[in-house]
Amino acid sequence: ELNKRIMTKIDIINKSKYIEVKLEDIKYYASLIFVICIAAYAVNRIFGSNLMFISQDFPGNPISILYNHTGILFTPIMILLQMTLPFLMAYGGMRFIGKRRNVDNSTK
Repeated sequence: ELNKRIMTKIDIINKSKYIEVKLEDIKYYASLIFVICIAAYAVNRIFGSNLMFISQDFPGNPISILYNHTGILFTPIMILLQMTLPFLMAYGGMRFIGKRRNVDNSTK
């Protein structure tokens, strides 16, 4: 049921085809997120905060596992993950929906 709701929302977002997302668009997304992460890191260092969860552990969730296993590489790894994973998940979801729609249309 949850999967169906998520796919329906992705389908509604991309139904008009107003925005056609291509895999090479990741460079624009990643560039923007990189700049935001660097700004967040600066704020985190100045104020001791943890914006975007890139500076320190966030106990009680899976980020703790990554934090405990990566040591000083935690911040660059978190930035890299934020620069890629959300885009790739959305892109994959849109491709999956598009393929499903094409299969549904061809069987009608």
